[in-house]
Amino acid sequence: MSLKAELTKEKTVIDTLTDELFFQQPYLEDLGNFISLDYGDYFEFKTDRYMADDASSYLGTLNFVKKVFYTYPNCVKIVFYNTDNQHVRLFSNTDGDYLQYLTAPFPERSINTKQLVSLLNLENDKSDNYISFHKTLNNPASLDNVAEMYYIFDLSNLYEELTKKNRASSGELFLYNEGELLFATNPDLDGEKLKTIQIDNVSGNYQLVSKENPDKLLQQVYFVYFYFALVSVLIVLLAIPLSFKHLRQFDYKLGNIINKMTAIQNGEFDSFTAPVASEHKGDELDVINVNLDKMALQLKKYIDNVYVSQIKQKNYQMKTLRAQINPHFLYNTLESIRMKAVINHDDDVAEMLFTASRLYKNMIKGKELTTLKDELSLCDSYLRLFEIRFEDRLFYDISFSEEIEEALIEKLSIQPLIENYVVHGIKQEEDNNFIEIACTKEKTDILIQVQDNGKGISEEKLKQINQQLVDNDVEASDSMGLLNVHQRIKELFGEQYGVSVAGNEWGGTTVSLRIPFQVREESN
Repeated sequence: MSLKAELTKEKTVIDTLTDELFFQQPYLEDLGNFISLDYGDYFEFKTDRYMADDASSYLGTLNFVKKVFYTYPNCVKIVFYNTDNQHVRLFSNTDGDYLQYLTAPFPERSINTKQLVSLLNLENDKSDNYISFHKTLNNPASLDNVAEMYYIFDLSNLYEELTKKNRASSGELFLYNEGELLFATNPDLDGEKLKTIQIDNVSGNYQLVSKENPDKLLQQVYFVYFYFALVSVLIVLLAIPLSFKHLRQFDYKLGNIINKMTAIQNGEFDSFTAPVASEHKGDELDVINVNLDKMALQLKKYIDNVYVSQIKQKNYQMKTLRAQINPHFLYNTLESIRMKAVINHDDDVAEMLFTASRLYKNMIKGKELTTLKDELSLCDSYLRLFEIRFEDRLFYDISFSEEIEEALIEKLSIQPLIENYVVHGIKQEEDNNFIEIACTKEKTDILIQVQDNGKGISEEKLKQINQQLVDNDVEASDSMGLLNVHQRIKELFGEQYGVSVAGNEWGGTTVSLRIPFQVREESN
């Protein structure tokens, strides 16, 4: 605890104690008789009062003093003084004499601690550590003086603690009582010659003064200089080997970066390895090294992908060329055959040829993008061919709403999905073959589902087909139509669109095609 806080606390304590005496009439009356009467007369008064009082205990001065000493052990003495007869009652919490009856003329004004100690002959080895607080107690009814009270506290322990703590400080602390020095953290110094830093008036007549000690301040400055000099020497001694080590590491890392850049320039990617998590920690050169590894591996992957894609594209083009037939030639040939069938009155053949020629005519005309309505019309023609072919053994249904009939779709996106069923899924020996094309709008997309009750596909085969669609594996795929549609839709609309294949509750296959809902902008 600080000295200022201790003085404030003790001042608060004696104010509280004095108020207790002032407001308790039995205490006040007993105190007046205790000071003015001899001990025998006071004892007789106290006995009579106790006998006349109904209470089991008597509230007297002796009880009050005993309670104070018990509650506040550092309160070592209490002095009561009667100004009329100059009687002094001195209670002691430390000496052998608990109560002393004295007679001494006190000055009319309040006296300080040293004067009080001298007047009552209280000098001992601890009296230099005493501080006192004075209170005047008057009768509230008559305003007559009852007693002058002095509370004496022993601050030996606090003084010792402050003296120890102050050794590390550059200042000194002085306590004055009405101009007289009571305590100093360094008694050997002349406080008058020191520079005052701060003055605090505490508890009325006490003054706490903080002063600067130039000798201590100089010692601290020397200590700081020495500390910084020592640290500087240590830093230099450590910096030389660390700098040499750092330069070697810098040279190694820089050489590594140059070698990697040269390898990338020469196209030598085999020496690069994927960076591990721990390699991401380090300085800027480590970051450059790691990023060079990443860049080289990504560049190698990109080159490999482009090379492989080119090979796949060439193989795909070869397959396409082998399967490609001149549409104009087919259209003209089919039209000639149809006319011959009409002449021979073979209506079914004529209708089939007419439908086929319509298909090829739609294939060779127009742009790559068509409306969903036109694409489904082409599918209707295509399915009509097979409906005639299988003679009441194949049925189909096409459904879509007017809301999406003008949506744009890649030409010949649905027909290959139907062809997949006709070639692989239809049961020719049965008469209930059915295929349904259902087009619905889902938020900003259109979902086209081609469902059939055909032979179906095993779970293992379904996984294989879907994986080939994800990997765009042209070489391994035997579903060229599905893969062709899937690849064209992804390239046209984005990676989130395309084809997927699944089984259905009819025992057949459901091929789903997802595209964005887009319509052709009106031209002004």
